[in-house]
Amino acid sequence: TSTGGTYFIYGSGSSSSIAIKGSNFTGNRYNGRLIHSSGSSSNIQISDCIFDGNYAGSTDYFIHSEGGLSVKDSDIKNQNSTAYSSYLLYNSGGSSVTVSGTTFDNNRTTIGMIFNSSTLTSVIDSKFTGNTMSGAAIFSDGTTNPMSIENCTFENNTNTSGTAFLYSPGSNSANYISINNSTFKNNTSSTSAFLHTAGALSIQPSQFEQNT
Repeated sequence: TSTGGTYFIYGSGSSSSIAIKGSNFTGNRYNGRLIHSSGSSSNIQISDCIFDGNYAGSTDYFIHSEGGLSVKDSDIKNQNSTAYSSYLLYNSGGSSVTVSGTTFDNNRTTIGMIFNSSTLTSVIDSKFTGNTMSGAAIFSDGTTNPMSIENCTFENNTNTSGTAFLYSPGSNSANYISINNSTFKNNTSSTSAFLHTAGALSIQPSQFEQNT
């Protein structure tokens, strides 16, 4: 167990690159972000990792990239943040967010699971189960930031307030939500809409069951 300051792992260069593979982060407590890369050309790549029972106290995001962000074949579970405006994955740069083969289970944040302010948000072959948040599970912000969900399962998640469960508010026609071969079951969203897009919405064969 570790107790950190503002960052646990920090890449400070404008083109910083952080690649983490086959590692476990368990029971760490820190006052800021677990992993952060700064600079619009920076990126974070995570694969075959486990994040279990980490706690963020006073600041916002568990993993924050100012460039691009990729998470593959990993488990993110039992994360807890009581900080204002917290997400598990947050990308504020000019590149895409790609999540594949990853499980999000029993996490608690004050806002949501994934936020992307730049280009495409792609989530493939992943599961979101038993998470509690006060905003969108996935929030694709900006005017040209489409969201693609494929072969995913969302089950027993709770959105207690704020935005829709999947939220893509940009008004540009390129800003859409695409859902393909995915399951949404027993999820609760305390907003007026479960799916919200200001652009196009495409749903290919998928299952929506007992969501409220």
